[in-house]
Amino acid sequence: LATAAAMSARVSEGKGSGLRMSLFSFGGTMGYAFGPLVAVGVVSLAGMKGLIWTMIPALLVGVILFRVLPADRPHSSASPPLSPRAVLRNLMGPLGVIFAISALAAFVQRVFLTMAPIIAAESGVSEAMGALTLSIYLGAQGAGTITGGMLTDRVDRVKLLTVITATAVPIHMMAIWVAPGSPIALLFAAGAGFLNMAMLPPIVVMAQEIVPDSTAVGSGIVMGLAWAVGSNAV
Repeated sequence: LATAAAMSARVSEGKGSGLRMSLFSFGGTMGYAFGPLVAVGVVSLAGMKGLIWTMIPALLVGVILFRVLPADRPHSSASPPLSPRAVLRNLMGPLGVIFAISALAAFVQRVFLTMAPIIAAESGVSEAMGALTLSIYLGAQGAGTITGGMLTDRVDRVKLLTVITATAVPIHMMAIWVAPGSPIALLFAAGAGFLNMAMLPPIVVMAQEIVPDSTAVGSGIVMGLAWAVGSNAV
């Protein structure tokens, strides 16, 4: 994932890295968005064991990507890749701040994805409504990542990330507190998902700019590592 993010953003190519990153993220977000609805449909038709057949599209896409993706270009930088000590040194500075924001965002997202269906079930709401809530949340993330990518290329990234983060906190709280399955709950779920993923493009692009000679390392820290920390916290 980090390698793909580094390939898609390519901050060394200048303006437009935020939009490219958002397009890459949009594809994955749409997969997440349709996942709950597809899973409920498959289980209703073929039971839990039927979920194994959902692996087939992923395997086919993997084969297609292997055939159509262009070969990676040689690295133009003469600088050696970051050592583990250099990575830790960067984590003590601005990269560490961005990592913390990404980990907290991942934690909040995982909490919502984990708890929303449970809260819905305990409130007497149907499984389909719980799946719809997740799909709305994840679908809005697709719009959020595109919007965040375009804004990343146009406005101050620090201010952008600050505003998105500050706004996302109360919206996520309301998405959990209001009555599950109600129209206002679905509205807050959409807003929460939008803001949660809108912060990804500025986070990744800023991380790659901090360590321009190791963009995959920067991406891995604020994506894979941060997401793992957030998931384990749940």
